[in-house]
Amino acid sequence: MNNHQILEWAPFTIKEGITEQQLLEASKALQTDFLEKQNGFIRRELLVQSDRSFIDTILWESMDAAREVMVKVQESPAFSKYFNLMEEADTSQPEQGVLHYQMYASY
Repeated sequence: MNNHQILEWAPFTIKEGITEQQLLEASKALQTDFLEKQNGFIRRELLVQSDRSFIDTILWESMDAAREVMVKVQESPAFSKYFNLMEEADTSQPEQGVLHYQMYASY
């Protein structure tokens, strides 16, 4: 694996009353309508920790690709719909917000 790949780690909590079906529909739309069309996109996984706590992980070819998309998401209707299902992140907390990690080793 290329050691310049970037893992995007984005934990979030869905709003009270949002159903799993609503989340999955919005997640799939984000995937097909936006992410799959972006340069440098490799794959994405949606992880669940509890009823309302999730983590999106996205693998990018490079940090440039990841940064470019961070600007583009603001104009994406699919991203807006997905983001509107989430509680506001407290970015002063290190475990909240979007983080990027460079691939260091793969076994």
